[in-house]
Amino acid sequence: MIDGGSFTVIRVFSGALVLMALVAANQTSFKKPKNNSSWLGASALFCYCIAFSYAYIHLDTALGALILFGTVQLTIIATSLFNKDRTPLSTWLGVAFAIAGFVYLMLPSDINTQRFSSLGVGLMVLSGIGWGSYTLLGRKSITPLADSALNFSKALVLCIPLCLAVLVFSSPSLSLNGVLLAIASGGITSGLGYAVWYKVLPALSRLQAGVIQLAVPVVAALGGVIFVGEALTLQFMAATVLILGGVFITLLPPKN
Repeated sequence: MIDGGSFTVIRVFSGALVLMALVAANQTSFKKPKNNSSWLGASALFCYCIAFSYAYIHLDTALGALILFGTVQLTIIATSLFNKDRTPLSTWLGVAFAIAGFVYLMLPSDINTQRFSSLGVGLMVLSGIGWGSYTLLGRKSITPLADSALNFSKALVLCIPLCLAVLVFSSPSLSLNGVLLAIASGGITSGLGYAVWYKVLPALSRLQAGVIQLAVPVVAALGGVIFVGEALTLQFMAATVLILGGVFITLLPPKN
């Protein structure tokens, strides 16, 4: 349908285009806004996008999402422990529930043994580290929309060597359906989604931000069931209850 390199470039370009248009529509002047955009953030975003695109060539939807957001969670937990953040017991309890659901869902079953490769797993772990790093950098954002737009624009610059590599070492594989999916992934789910996520991120602790994202594999797995015909099992439903229950507990206000 579409190769990983082309999907990445179109996705990043679409995200940058949509976000720049939103910034232009929301700015009263052409003065450059103060922001925390950096090449570090753009590199983390690019790492996430390119590793994600190539990993899913080798993995099913549910398994890929589980590995991705499990890695995101572990990256954020490791950072919280390193920074010695003060965390309420209820938050740790919610994290434990969510991770238990994640681990249970990763146990061998029909939903996650259809396609598996060590290369796909390695790439998805790399993608999760990139997204976790991008999430942590986003917590410092003052102007989330402008930051997201500039991060995507800088990531687009990093796509130039990727374009050359695809042209030199392989031939691009494009279809109308693949291109439309890449545009939707970049412009809607990535561009708009990241802008909204950056907006609420400063109000969350590191652990809350991480555990909330464990709900995404549930959505991804349901998408795989609805649109791709992947299996829906009792194991998946039980894990969903644990994960979403853990998310709910982390969002409860701590008791005095």
